[in-house]
Amino acid sequence: MAPEHAADVIQRLGDEGPLRLGEPLGPQRGFLRPNAMYRKPVLACEPASWSQGFHQVYEEARVGVEPGLWLLHLQAADFDLLLRKNRAWNAIRQSGADRRISPQQRPDDENSLRAWFARAYADKGFVPIPWELRRQF
Repeated sequence: MAPEHAADVIQRLGDEGPLRLGEPLGPQRGFLRPNAMYRKPVLACEPASWSQGFHQVYEEARVGVEPGLWLLHLQAADFDLLLRKNRAWNAIRQSGADRRISPQQRPDDENSLRAWFARAYADKGFVPIPWELRRQF
């Protein structure tokens, strides 16, 4: 099944503080940005052949949309957590074959990551997180 709705949850730098881990995330973030790229298969009720990183299922013709299901991409929900994660990713040694398939170099200094945020989220396609959804995560 694929979600009916998909979005990035993003820390709006300057407007929202760091996440308080251990507390619900929804009330800590006010906006999301719809992202159709994440309206991908996420649940399987029969055997499925997934691509690397679970970004596709090869039996796509049998994938249906689940009404009311959300996929929330949390990569950018907290700037400092993403910076630490990127540094950890970049420290992982990869074989040449792995680098060709899925290179892991990510912005791992504060200025580069701020520039990445500015580019990635420059379109300002933010919408308020629906209240009924904010209370769910």
